[in-house]
Amino acid sequence: IAFGATVGAITTKKKEMLDVDTKEKTEIVEASAPVYTIFGLLKINPPSNGQIDISKVEKFYLTIKEYLTNFNSFSADRAYSITLIQNLRRNGVTSQYLSVDKTTDAYIEKKNCLTENRLWIPEHEAHKKELKGLILDIEKNKVDHSKLTDKDVSDAVAGTIYVLSKRKATYKKKDKPKQLYEMRKETGEEKKTERPTYGQRPRSNNRNRRWQRRRT
Repeated sequence: IAFGATVGAITTKKKEMLDVDTKEKTEIVEASAPVYTIFGLLKINPPSNGQIDISKVEKFYLTIKEYLTNFNSFSADRAYSITLIQNLRRNGVTSQYLSVDKTTDAYIEKKNCLTENRLWIPEHEAHKKELKGLILDIEKNKVDHSKLTDKDVSDAVAGTIYVLSKRKATYKKKDKPKQLYEMRKETGEEKKTERPTYGQRPRSNNRNRRWQRRRT
């Protein structure tokens, strides 16, 4: 599962214009490219003796919708998702089927975003492992995975980016994405909240243990 949005754009092509009278130079943006953010990533592992309970996944999405008020779009492939898509539509979420296996379009967009630093994404060990195991099948014109890995999380990210890239609203954004400190300044929350000094800080399962050395 991946939640994402378009948060701004970066300039990819610009030109300088010279005012003949004032001799002043101004820059004009000729082309820009969107910047995407993946706010959250979640890999759901099926139980060893059964399948994923889709009703729990649906409840999870509806709970998210209560807090994420602009959660209004959902896409998934057809595996286990027919009932989920129908129920989300009933709850006001525009839903659609999307497969990233039919063509390489979604992964090409994802690759371009990564190489051009246009994708803000949280660290996720399963996602990083999947990226290393991806294989381009030229004959079938699709992105596949090795026998030692899967690509469920990677597919979710690629699909999210692809859906966002097809929206008209995405290309109406021309400004640079705002950093966290800028958003805090706008909302009047400039002062950083200090971390509590008591108790043991919880460890993140997404980070390697050697990255989490406690201070002595």
